[in-house]
Amino acid sequence: MAGKKILFVGKGNSVNSELFQALDQNFDMNTCIGANNIIAESIQLSKPSAIIVSLIGSDYNYVSIFELIRKQYDDIPVITIGTEYESQDYNVYYQMEQFHKMIRPIAGEELVAKCNAVVGNKKEEDVVCEEKPHILVVDDNAMVLRNVKSLLEDKYSVAVAASGSQALVSIGKKKPNIILLDYEMPVLDGQATMEIIQKDDELKDIPIVFLTSVATKEVVTKLLSLKPAGYILKPASKEKLIEIIEKELKHN
Repeated sequence: MAGKKILFVGKGNSVNSELFQALDQNFDMNTCIGANNIIAESIQLSKPSAIIVSLIGSDYNYVSIFELIRKQYDDIPVITIGTEYESQDYNVYYQMEQFHKMIRPIAGEELVAKCNAVVGNKKEEDVVCEEKPHILVVDDNAMVLRNVKSLLEDKYSVAVAASGSQALVSIGKKKPNIILLDYEMPVLDGQATMEIIQKDDELKDIPIVFLTSVATKEVVTKLLSLKPAGYILKPASKEKLIEIIEKELKHN
């Protein structure tokens, strides 16, 4: 979104990092962690189209900065992200058109849609309708995760997880359309992860495509006996990944 600057105020943690990354693909992003004077300076310097204040993991009270924004920057919309409990100190501001509340957990796409709506790019419901298919890539190799994500992120919404347990957390936040799952992982391997997912009635229909670097007859036979949607040998080409993803999307 050329020219649309967003200032993200919040503590450094994994949830905020994921939300920031989703925004960074759509807006010109700046971030700020600090006291009122630092936040005020950041607003003055960056001149944002919108300000996002994440209450996640923060013990900071934003009443003073909200008052400053209300009085001096009444044309800049503010979006807060938090639980109902985290947001309750600011309920008076949500009565004003300038301030918007989002209750977590929220997906990156939801936050992007909300930002588009408040800065006047599009209606929020229109952005949601345009949401890309969501792909979850699970692999204990960070290089594989980076490579696969870079191959797919121009066409799909892509989340990554470095273990089976991380994958289950990610699925809880946003249900993927397809899971690309490493077959050989320590602790919770591909088979165990797939079995946990398929025991859940709400998740059992998600197509799972195994990623494997081992092409022996024994491994392939065992892999296919689990009845995945398919399997791909690593390193996977962009063409092969998109081919199998599009095939599964058409069937579901």
